[in-house]
Amino acid sequence: MEINKVNSDSSLSFISKASSIVFILTLSLFTFFLFTNNFFDPHFAGDESKYLSDLTNANKYGLGKAILDGASITYLTISYYLNKLIQEPLYALKITSILSGTLMFLSLYFYNSKYLKIRGVLKKTLFLWIFYLFVIQTTFFAGVNDILLDLFGTLFLIVISLPVKQKNTFRNAILLGFLIALILGTRKMALTYILTFWVIFIAFSITIKNNRIFNAKIGLIILLSFIAFFTLLNFYPLLHQKKFSFDDKVLKGTVNWAQWDYHNALLIDRGVQERFQHTNIPETQKFILENGDNSLPSTFLEMIYFDPALTFKEFFIDLFTSLKYIFRQTGFLALLFLFILTSHVHRIFKTKTVLSSDFIYIFSATYLLLISFIVITNIQGRWFMFFLPMLILSVGKDLSQLKPQKQQLVIILNNVLLSIMCFPYLLNKLAFYF
Repeated sequence: MEINKVNSDSSLSFISKASSIVFILTLSLFTFFLFTNNFFDPHFAGDESKYLSDLTNANKYGLGKAILDGASITYLTISYYLNKLIQEPLYALKITSILSGTLMFLSLYFYNSKYLKIRGVLKKTLFLWIFYLFVIQTTFFAGVNDILLDLFGTLFLIVISLPVKQKNTFRNAILLGFLIALILGTRKMALTYILTFWVIFIAFSITIKNNRIFNAKIGLIILLSFIAFFTLLNFYPLLHQKKFSFDDKVLKGTVNWAQWDYHNALLIDRGVQERFQHTNIPETQKFILENGDNSLPSTFLEMIYFDPALTFKEFFIDLFTSLKYIFRQTGFLALLFLFILTSHVHRIFKTKTVLSSDFIYIFSATYLLLISFIVITNIQGRWFMFFLPMLILSVGKDLSQLKPQKQQLVIILNNVLLSIMCFPYLLNKLAFYF
């Protein structure tokens, strides 16, 4: 009986190592093709055009003038000074993204080494999965500010997940306010992450008593710190224009993003347009002209309650789409997240206490629910990179409590699953070359 168990463990270990080798080879090819196709592509479009235009203006008229025109202050500033060294604006933007991703990866590694202390094969595999998550975000190789935003998000989640010590709460609260300022200074859309944080913070402050993190005093320190640092970050535009600078992507014409998105949702709901396709802006302008200015919501907040029936329907569609993206990015860990989340929520309700390890689970789930309530017809997987690296480590920490055999089963299953999801892209690329 003991011999059979030893043989079984040995076989499982062998299969685990084999799956890791297959995944490493697959990931290496996957990284090579994505890197060469995206980083070295001299063409630019979409968001990249906006950031390249900002940097070009900064090079021509000065950094201050470009910020006054509306820009991602943090991303533009870093890429502007980097471009002074390499004199290649597009590659300055792309290298800024890669440097941001590298710093994020190192931050996660340091956080695990000092606090989570996940060891052995599981640790190596988790960081392979995180690297896969980076690579599958083509924004990692692109000249856009997504990865810089995700770096600040990761640092924010690391700080709030640190073990609670009385002497560190004040310092950490100031640091959280500083990071929120950097997050919002990078992209206005980050308000959804900030709103998620404050929803959780207020809920825990009300329901969980005698908590060192989630209480009115700490909340006030975070808020004042944010105001101070965000004002400092926007000192130049406040001085010259008396307003904050954001990288708003303004649509051509009189239509804003909320109106355009909601019009698309109406067309999809009526069956006259396919999901993930968009009507042209003049059509939305025509719709407003024919039906009145109040026929579409003018803000993203208004989109939530404008038509409760449509919100209810789109909520489940968006939630399913979000979970599908997370499954594509993390594999089997997406299912483990949902399972482990229930145990964390149950423990919080049962004990009326919140541990630092609970926050990332609650944050991830709350963000998914909040973003699904906004009637958005084009949920994007890159939005979840803000919290997914930390979520992978948190799931890994829970996995480390299992017996080695069960850890190996999870490793095998996820390595195989992620490898399979890479195959269609790889086969297409290999067929092109051969």
